Amino acid sequence: MLDEGLIEIVAVVDPKVAGASISAFLTLMVGLGDVEAVARSLHDREEVRYLSLIIGRGQILMETFFRDHDHLLSFQEDLLATMPSITRVETAIVVRVHKLSYEWEI
Repeated sequence: MLDEGLIEIVAVVDPKVAGASISAFLTLMVGLGDVEAVARSLHDREEVRYLSLIIGRGQILMETFFRDHDHLLSFQEDLLATMPSITRVETAIVVRVHKLSYEWEI
């Protein structure tokens, strides 16, 4: 299955080991026509671990990790707030994970 490209073996690091104590999902409302540009500008940020374009309440959904609340606040105020295409940010801070699964039936 490895040779056929059906599976990939990866190690998953606990974010706390890397100094990240806060996990948050950020939903970004972005002006239409600017979604791809905003996604590209956030793609390589170390805080962003998952980034997708969505159809729904917002246009971009990110899973992010931060050292502390000040780091999260700085990310929003010093980075996101400077992007005029982003019209709103909804933040959901993760307080407890009940399920995290990488299992898929093939």
